[in-house]
Amino acid sequence: MGMTPVMGKFLGVPLDVRHVTLTTGTVAFAAESLGRDYFYRGWMLESLAGIAVIFVLNLTVSFTIALLLAMRAYDLPARDHVHLLNLCLKRFLKSPLEFFFPPKEEASFAKH
Repeated sequence: MGMTPVMGKFLGVPLDVRHVTLTTGTVAFAAESLGRDYFYRGWMLESLAGIAVIFVLNLTVSFTIALLLAMRAYDLPARDHVHLLNLCLKRFLKSPLEFFFPPKEEASFAKH
């Protein structure tokens, strides 16, 4: 993944990788090579904000594609697609941590 931009440049194709882990590593290298100047000019805050945006976009796109693929596999009508996406969005806005951590009931069940 880290070689994708280099290979793209070699082949004449403008490829870029937007991944949280790769970007975090790049920011760490930049911070180390530029020293304290990286922090004092506010670049670190901008970098961290960029990483947060990449994280949210990656998560949103991955979840949406997986959900659309599942709905297509079950041959749901298009009107149900919109309804299910709205329900998922409302649930996420109500309690976003449920999308990242399993419910306590299932976690205790899995231990038995």
